[in-house]
Amino acid sequence: MSFEDIGVMRSIPNMVIFEPVDIVQLEKALPKIIDYDGPIYVRFLGNLLQLYLKRIINSTYLRGI
Repeated sequence: MSFEDIGVMRSIPNMVIFEPVDIVQLEKALPKIIDYDGPIYVRFLGNLLQLYLKRIINSTYLRGI
């Protein structure tokens, strides 16, 4: 696991670093992340982004959109 990216991001003024632990936490935080007025670095652990995107795609197909 690499922490250099966190070190670089912490050097940017007013940077917020967010690393969700699961899809539920990501979904709850996403509206606040979008509305936040400032820089945010979202760091995804493992395949969390892939799981989240699959979940969105599956729910979209189930709704028929």
